[in-house]
Amino acid sequence: MEREGKLRLLIVEDNPGDYFLVGEYLKEGPWLPLLFHASSLAEATRLAQNEQLDVILLDLTLPDSSGLDSLKTMLPLQPNTPIIVLTGIEHEQYGVDSLKMGVQDYLVKDQINGPLLVKSIRYSIERSRARQAMTKKDRLFRLITDNSPTAKALITPEGKFTFCTHSVKTIKGYDEADLIGKHVFDFVHPEDISLLRNAISNSLANPNQQVNVEVRERHANGRYIWCEKSITNMLNDEQVNSLVLTFWDITESKNAEDRLKLSEERYRNLFEVSPASIVVWDIESELILQVNETAEKRVRLYARTVQGFAG
Repeated sequence: MEREGKLRLLIVEDNPGDYFLVGEYLKEGPWLPLLFHASSLAEATRLAQNEQLDVILLDLTLPDSSGLDSLKTMLPLQPNTPIIVLTGIEHEQYGVDSLKMGVQDYLVKDQINGPLLVKSIRYSIERSRARQAMTKKDRLFRLITDNSPTAKALITPEGKFTFCTHSVKTIKGYDEADLIGKHVFDFVHPEDISLLRNAISNSLANPNQQVNVEVRERHANGRYIWCEKSITNMLNDEQVNSLVLTFWDITESKNAEDRLKLSEERYRNLFEVSPASIVVWDIESELILQVNETAEKRVRLYARTVQGFAG
């Protein structure tokens, strides 16, 4: 048999006979086992605190601890190390309950043999690696989304939140729990609800196409902010099965637009009502681009005067 490398394994078992059998069964595996033995929870705790382990086999009936209390102690010590629970047939429910707490597998002692133990260890290691990889991806996703100027959410066709990224708090001031189960319309300015309804209806009618809309949303502080929303219908995607809502704060740009419009309006008012003649002339083309009303009146008056002299 080709060896796959060393396996640092802690066996927490107070029965010498059971410990011996486990050691013999491990010889059927593809590893070179480096065994650590603890006959009590106290010894197991010390070893777990000082040794980097690949697998832990944990008997739930120990001299100084029994049941799931042993598991509660061991799990935090090496959270990335797979634990396989060993239990007697009369305590099999412990094994079932331990799965809910995060162990990778449980084995009934009277049913253990070499192939079963090797299979359990191999699968436990692979599941643990897969879980760690998924956790790493989740952390990366969180890191990206939490620091993004945009927030993402999943909503039902009726507009109910089922998921949202943490960055929603940066934009709207709400925690994720404040939104889950609520409707998007609960946070939209009453005058803009119809705009959002129409956008959702448009998205439902056009799968996989982005539909954009700008609405005012109530911030957690009670004020309204402008948000641009992009809605994508992914109801046909089995993994998503939702409308994907992406939104970001555009309040500053909206305020800038309003200030620009106000400035232009003031300019137009000053331009038109000024008692002085104002002519906007393009130097390069030598064309007159714009004149105000005062200039027009004076030009017309001058024309009539010239015409009067000529007549």
